[in-house]
Amino acid sequence: MTGNTCPKIYQVRDADLAIRAIRDLGRRIVTFSGFSSNGYEDQSDVQRIICEVLDKLDPRTDIVCSGATRMGIGAVYALASSRGFESLGIVSTRARKEHVPFADDVDIVYVIEDESWGGYIDKRGTPSPTSRVMVDVSDMLVFIGGGDIARDEYDYAKRRRKAVEFFVADANHAAAIDQARRRGEPAPTDFRGSLALHCEAETK
Repeated sequence: MTGNTCPKIYQVRDADLAIRAIRDLGRRIVTFSGFSSNGYEDQSDVQRIICEVLDKLDPRTDIVCSGATRMGIGAVYALASSRGFESLGIVSTRARKEHVPFADDVDIVYVIEDESWGGYIDKRGTPSPTSRVMVDVSDMLVFIGGGDIARDEYDYAKRRRKAVEFFVADANHAAAIDQARRRGEPAPTDFRGSLALHCEAETK
């Protein structure tokens, strides 16, 4: 990152075009996923995990990827920038429609035409266009906590035989409780998210 806080933004209707464009960069793509809008209960611990992963990567060969927005896991962009990594974001068109700001330190953003935010779009395990691009371009995916979309992308990544790492982390408790209230759901008592439960079920 050169310090420019205005990323290059490409809005792409065809997911396959985005996949080819990113692959044509000729670099290894390492993607970070987890909680976004709800944020984390212990952001400093999440930043520690991110830094430990980044320390194992090489800015000369690796590009850091995430969901383009500032919230939650979006903290990876500033940390990656401070270490000299180039970065990209992959996000649904819903981000622009809902005026969600992009992270200051992301270099390139691919906005994928998508009616959803991501995850599976049916019971057969068909990924949304955004999630398909996110997983298919990635050589390695690092999940730090995560809800339903992260759970689906983790599952799809495993199906695609991608290298994955998972770290347990709580979503921000107050935000998760407020989200449940707005949905008319009971307040959660476990804040690790549905990806943690999925990973637990895998080991049984």
